[in-house]
Amino acid sequence: MAARVVQGKPRVVAAASPGPGGGANVVNLAVTSAPYFNGHVVASLSVGPFGEKFDTDTQTIADAELAAELNTALNALIAAI
Repeated sequence: MAARVVQGKPRVVAAASPGPGGGANVVNLAVTSAPYFNGHVVASLSVGPFGEKFDTDTQTIADAELAAELNTALNALIAAI
């Protein structure tokens, strides 16, 4: 029943991992299966290796390209709302 709350709603699918793939397989599985659960994926993002892309001291994204990708994904979500 709780799953109905998010059905049909726009979403961004993201994953992070310590490896270079950044959880790409998990993201791909979620994006591919979303239509079967009435999921509306507007963007997806894989982050890896997380330790090189995120600065834990400042709690900020340390990679400009990743920051731009995240911004694009969030803008797509905002546009879809």
